Amino acid sequence: MADHPIASILNDLQNISLDDSYLEEGARVLLRAAPGSDIFLDGSIGTHSVLDVQQNEDTKFEVMLVKHTELDIKFRICMQHSNHNESLCDVYFDPANDCLTVKNTSQASIKILPLDVTGQPKQSEQTLRRSSSRMVMSELCRLTFVESHSIYIRILARIRPRLCSGKVEILEKSGPSKRERSATQEEFRYEERRRSMGFPPGQRLW
Repeated sequence: MADHPIASILNDLQNISLDDSYLEEGARVLLRAAPGSDIFLDGSIGTHSVLDVQQNEDTKFEVMLVKHTELDIKFRICMQHSNHNESLCDVYFDPANDCLTVKNTSQASIKILPLDVTGQPKQSEQTLRRSSSRMVMSELCRLTFVESHSIYIRILARIRPRLCSGKVEILEKSGPSKRERSATQEEFRYEERRRSMGFPPGQRLW
């Protein structure tokens, strides 16, 4: 498969501006498959949608938008073959940070390349072997699968809670707040699910 214009694809991803309503509903990742790649997302796992982006009068492309909710903790990237579909990897959200953990579910190695905003590598390409996992902390990266099929990922920063202005009277505080308890419970459920699936701890890439 021919090389792809990395900078052009990343520029397309970065130029997509989402309304805050998308982020408030849990939008966390934008993905774009390289031209010619038969890559898609498994519709039975996670919550995602396909956006048609009009680049100019003659050109438009598809971008996949994935949401992270309490129930949707991962999504699955697959590839279409002539007679079957293959699961390539499961991608897990981190409930506490803007990063992802990639678990290789295919029969071959996966290449992970962190990229800067210009499309240049931030570090050398890393190899993710069968059944292993790695944590991806770069906002932009490329995953390359068999036969050089690739997909580009942009991790969206979550909307942080806004601080209230003005005078606030605290009547009583005896333990963690409801929001703190909710965040702690979400992280606990996330780790419990990881352990129940036999999913190993993610290894940091950089």
